[in-house]
Amino acid sequence: ESDADSDMEGDDASVRASAEAKRVKAVGFEWACAEALLDLLFSVIEHGPTACGGRRLPPSERTLVRCVAGCSVLKLMRNGSLGSYLSTERWHMLGWLMQDSEEKVRHKFCLKLTASVGSIKVPPRFFAYMCLTASEPDAAFKKTMATSVMSTIQNMRKIFDQIQGAEGNSADEASMKAMTFMPEYVVPYVFHLLAHHAHFPTDKEDAKGLRFCKRHLEWFLEPLVRSLGNEADNVSFLLQLTDKISGEYVDSMDINSDNLRILAKTGKNLLTKMIKTQANLNHYPGQIYLPKQLFLPLNEVENEIDGIGVGAGSALNRSKASARKSMGKSMNGGGDDDGAMDVDVDADEFGYDDDQYGGHDDDMVLGGEEED
Repeated sequence: ESDADSDMEGDDASVRASAEAKRVKAVGFEWACAEALLDLLFSVIEHGPTACGGRRLPPSERTLVRCVAGCSVLKLMRNGSLGSYLSTERWHMLGWLMQDSEEKVRHKFCLKLTASVGSIKVPPRFFAYMCLTASEPDAAFKKTMATSVMSTIQNMRKIFDQIQGAEGNSADEASMKAMTFMPEYVVPYVFHLLAHHAHFPTDKEDAKGLRFCKRHLEWFLEPLVRSLGNEADNVSFLLQLTDKISGEYVDSMDINSDNLRILAKTGKNLLTKMIKTQANLNHYPGQIYLPKQLFLPLNEVENEIDGIGVGAGSALNRSKASARKSMGKSMNGGGDDDGAMDVDVDADEFGYDDDQYGGHDDDMVLGGEEED
């Protein structure tokens, strides 16, 4: 009987090992397919499409194919496991389509995005793209985007309140849900996106670049605060968030960059003007999280700086330069040199898994389907 039990245990172990081997093989196959597909789509977004045999497509067809490529990537990001294959550089590149030189690409992608984020079908980092509509030259379309920003904020807050009120949620579960549905947690992604924008100010005397930062931050922060009415009890949270980014973290893509600090200072100045009552300054009692793939704790960087060396620092800077170069190509129509849009137009001044997304990779560190 004992021998029979041992044989059964051995058979079970063999079955489990075989199942695990198949799972690993399937994951590897999925990774290879996802990588190949994203490589193809981003090649079209960055460089523009070519027909078979290397023949150059007519401008109208190039525009259509680039539009399809961008919208396809966004739709793929509804699958959380595929989202883990999207690098930060490509997340930036996809966002630049919001300010593409071709209006058809820009507007189609914006509409696809609003449908996805409005129904909470993609992770919150993609909602950060909406800050880029602050430079939309079409006044009517820009107004539509402003309405979409507010409605998405309200929808996220409604879902967050429902989760907070649900019975059986532990403190840890509530914190995890907060990272997903608390709209204020989109702000770190907005900061990182703008910090790598080609129109970011080159120095403190770059007035045009500084106005660019102010306009795009205010475009997102103002509805975020206004959505709570006179209560505006998120101002304190946002102020603490900006202080945390400014004083305790550095950009994971460029540890020597001051761009995040400049944005944090600009954001803090804007938020200070939005304070209505003393209650708005009540200290936020909970933990504040930041996406760990975008922000590195300053103390850890300082402790390990001797091991980083000049070579690694140079690699980080080359990565940043490459990302900005890619953005320039996207905003010029995927490699075309003519018809680039100046995004600093005279517009009006003003990170665990979740079943809702099918899982995503927006990990944090302490400190739906529309018609095709």
